[in-house]
Amino acid sequence: MRIIKVSGTALKRELAEYLRDGIGDSCLFSLERGDENEKPATGEEIERWLSGTGLPREATVVLETNEPFEGLRTNTGVFITDAPIAVLPAGEAEAAVGADLVVVRAGKSFAAGSRGIEAAMKEATGAGKVLIYREEEGRDRAFAKSLDVVLGRLGEDMMPEDMPQGLIDAVKAASEDGRMSCGKAHELAAEMDVPLALVGRALDLLDVKITNCQLGCF
Repeated sequence: MRIIKVSGTALKRELAEYLRDGIGDSCLFSLERGDENEKPATGEEIERWLSGTGLPREATVVLETNEPFEGLRTNTGVFITDAPIAVLPAGEAEAAVGADLVVVRAGKSFAAGSRGIEAAMKEATGAGKVLIYREEEGRDRAFAKSLDVVLGRLGEDMMPEDMPQGLIDAVKAASEDGRMSCGKAHELAAEMDVPLALVGRALDLLDVKITNCQLGCF
């Protein structure tokens, strides 16, 4: 069973539903404690519960929750927030730690520029990727990119049909140990005569990390 855990502020439900809708044969569960004094469930307990639902072993489950499930074997963890980690309630802040992807709606509560936000979020959570948006148009792009990142973590069999096979093959050939330099990505876009954004999408879908990025293109 493949598990995506989505945590964060009130925005997490919106993102969790978006991911559920974008992943074939997936379902969404919202999990929370009925009593604040109740101990959080362990990962093993949650996995036993999921197995007992009758879902097939190959099913993909999106969990929308801030519960710090120790031992939960997730394919990827996503955290979304509209406030800095330092001002979040303890439960939400704890859920951010260990996320693979952080999505930030940078409103008035963020004083720093985008680069400052990115660095702070990576330091606070350990996430390898941070997506930042401000306006509604940016939200659509950030959510779509989040879906691509999650699909990339789920495996190549989740590749969308509209992604050119030639570009997939070129990215595989040009990347080394799951990484590609920003300069190489620009070169690849020119060689393939495709938009840079499409190369970036292929990188996300193949779970290839960009390195030495100075312009924030990816």
